[in-house]
Amino acid sequence: MPRTTSARHDAIATAADLFRRQGYAATGLEQILAVSGAPKGSFYHYFPDGKEQLAVQSLTFSGERVLQRIEHAAAITPSAGALVTAIAAGQARDLRDSGFALGCPVATLALELAGTSEPIAQVANAAFASWAAPLADRLIAEGRSAVEAARLARWAVANLEGALVLARAARDATIVTDAAAITAAVLDGRTDLEG
Repeated sequence: MPRTTSARHDAIATAADLFRRQGYAATGLEQILAVSGAPKGSFYHYFPDGKEQLAVQSLTFSGERVLQRIEHAAAITPSAGALVTAIAAGQARDLRDSGFALGCPVATLALELAGTSEPIAQVANAAFASWAAPLADRLIAEGRSAVEAARLARWAVANLEGALVLARAARDATIVTDAAAITAAVLDGRTDLEG
């Protein structure tokens, strides 16, 4: 990989991590450059519109990484409910492993900027929709209509995203796994909401 492409990728990956940990306002370009090792001169070559453009590209990067994890889980789980449970297990593990410093890599910026930045809102919305798609596909394969599957999948993503916020605040990853257990029961048509 040529150095210039590596510098761009490193800046995006570093920004994604720092934005996830600190938020947009608390993360400066100097910090991103220092941590990534990307040359300052190349920054505006790759990101001529500045920090917001970098944030948009870092959201795209983060959204695709999460989607890969979801698609992997979809390939090895037997039902929609099991898929939600697997996704939540990964989220809970990330929370615990980071000392509750890492929440959702997309929600952090969406909460901070979606109300004022149309590009951020669009990329965040696209990421959330892409995460719901494998679950909707699974629900369709299990006999749900396309409309019902899409609504249920979006609802499941919303549940897990909300649970992540609550879990970070409470420093309690079981909030995520509890939300997933209830969501899984609903998706699988079970009435045992205790999981």
